[in-house]
Parts: sequence; C-alpha cells; structure tokens
Amino acid sequence: MGFTEYLQLTKTIDDAAGKPSVLGAVQAKSLDRAKNEDFAAPQQLWTANAEWFVASVLSANAVVAAYGARPEGNYRPFRDVPTADKLPYKISAYNRTDGTVLWTLPLPGQPLMDGLSITRDGNIIVQMLDGSVLCVGK
Repeated sequence: MGFTEYLQLTKTIDDAAGKPSVLGAVQAKSLDRAKNEDFAAPQQLWTANAEWFVASVLSANAVVAAYGARPEGNYRPFRDVPTADKLPYKISAYNRTDGTVLWTLPLPGQPLMDGLSITRDGNIIVQMLDGSVLCVGK
C-alpha cells in the first residue's frame, strides 16, 4: 500500500465513523506541498584528486581525507598506478565550501580503509593498516 492509498483508506474509515479526517487532511496537505515544491538538484561544488582515497570524515568546517598520494602533475592511466603498499600516503583537510586544502601531512604508512575519526576536541585519529594508531591535532 502506497502513501496515497493509505490516505484514502484513512479518509474512508474516518468518513464511515462520521468524524472529520483531521489527520488525513494534514497528511494530504503535506503530500500536495511535497509534490509541488521545486526541489533543486544537487550540484558538484568541488573535487580533489588523488590516486586512491582510503578514508574520509566530515567535521564542522572541513572534509578530512586519507589517501594514496599522486605525484604532482602526474595523471597516469589506472593500469600504471603502483600497488597500494608503494603509494606515499597523506592526510589532508579540505574546506567544505570551496575545496581548498587547509593542511596536508604525510602518513608513515598505509591507513586502514575507513579508519578515520574525529574526537570532540578536534583531533583526528588515523588507524593504520599495520595496527598502529596515529593522532593528528594541536
């Protein structure tokens, strides 16, 4: 049963009981408004290039990403990408609104897939593939 059918059933039950369908009227009004609103399609705001993104996390003002770094200006075809254990790994913070790089630090090895988290103090915890944990912060 879809939402429209549910509204019709609710109205039918309320009509049979001889009472006004307040809930049905409110739901129908909300449904009509949702159908008529002009929802804007999302747009691409910015991009960041790297060989291989491993993890990302969102903060109030930045997107923090751990990735296998691509040498500057080197946009090699995928077949020429070195194996994951040979990439130099970095962690960077990007401005959420325009994608500018706020800071970048090298990592001592390969980070664990989805191994980033942010503490309430703003420090970034990076879990490494070798089992170590790295804390980035002030």
